[in-house]
Formats: sequence, structure tokens, C-alpha cells
Amino acid sequence: MTRMTWGRGLSSIGIAVCATVFGIPGTGAIAGAAEQGASATCTSQKVDAYTGRASCINLGNFTKYRVIVPCITASGARFEAMGTWTKKGWSTAKCSSNGVAGIDGTNYIDYEIE
Repeated sequence: MTRMTWGRGLSSIGIAVCATVFGIPGTGAIAGAAEQGASATCTSQKVDAYTGRASCINLGNFTKYRVIVPCITASGARFEAMGTWTKKGWSTAKCSSNGVAGIDGTNYIDYEIE
């Protein structure tokens, strides 16, 4: 099983294309992905101040994905909210349902694919 994290630094609402990767620094690529013919097209978005989502199509050799939302509390504590693994549609995660924590605006909504 290959676990790859993509999207950081691209755009909080942009589209990231996971094409065949040859270990480019900063992409989170794991060596060996190129040999597996890694390919997927994914997008991640900020839904509101508390929620992020991600969706992928054309998974290629991958079987599932999930969103990773960077969160911050009023006191400055940072953590990541993870969406459920899915094979289609949107993976969604919320930092807080009561306003205690929101999306950390200094980071990007990300996704993980395996």
C-alpha cells in the first residue's frame, strides 16, 4: 500500500493533478509511486470557516482518498481534522461544530490518497 499526501502549497480552492511523480521535493510523493503508475485528479476546497472537502476522479492504481483540514483554536493550538476515506464523491471534515476552532488560513486544505 502506498500512502501519498498531495495538495499542500497548491491552492486552498485550486485543482491539483496527481500525475506520475518522480520524487519531486515538497510534493509529499513517496518513492515507488512512479513505478506503480500513480495517477489521480483531485480537488480540495474550503466550504466555510470550519469545513473543508476533497474529491478525486480517475484514481488509477489508488483505491481511496480523504480530506485533511488544517485547524486552529482561539488560543492558537493547531491540529488537523481528517475526513472519512471514500472511493467517490466528497470527503468532508469539520474543525468544529460549535465555533471553538476554524480552518487555519495560513495552511491549505489538503488530501491524502492511497
